[in-house]
Amino acid sequence: RQACSIALASGFSSPALGTAYTYPSTITDQSNQQTIAANASGGSLWCEADGAWSFKVHTQAQAQSVVASFATWLNHCQAQLVTLSGQVGEATSVQAVQAIAWTNPVIA
Repeated sequence: RQACSIALASGFSSPALGTAYTYPSTITDQSNQQTIAANASGGSLWCEADGAWSFKVHTQAQAQSVVASFATWLNHCQAQLVTLSGQVGEATSVQAVQAIAWTNPVIA
């Protein structure tokens, strides 16, 4: 669960601006993204490309796309948590449990 929580807050990728940018995803970031997505005028969001962070203007539709990308990331992380939790529940030894490890999901 801890690894899943860390992954959820570690940021995610979105093509909302036409190319892939990485967006931060702490609870505060998620709230800011939701606020801009709900605003008809859009607004600025932090994002990163090629190691450079910037505060880029997003239309409402672009911000909604960012929020949708986070929802996809969230669902992939949660699905992996369910799978790994099931594996832990089925493990028959401490060694088997210790062999189960989190890796961040890859979204195609």
